[in-house]
Amino acid sequence: MDLRGYGASSRPVAMDRPPDKSAPLMRTEDVVADISAAVDGIAKWSDVSRISLVGWATGGHWAGAYASRFP
Repeated sequence: MDLRGYGASSRPVAMDRPPDKSAPLMRTEDVVADISAAVDGIAKWSDVSRISLVGWATGGHWAGAYASRFP
């Protein structure tokens, strides 16, 4: 999955402004909410109670943040 504003995901309108003209767009809590929605959807679609997360670079930090809140 690509989080909001990353990769092939939709881009928030604020990303059209210069970076120095807007606050940070994604906070860890926002990312955890996005991951949580994806995990819930995958678990329901796959009829499983657990899934594995793999993150690359910053995605690894975000996967860890999610896992620390939802072990």
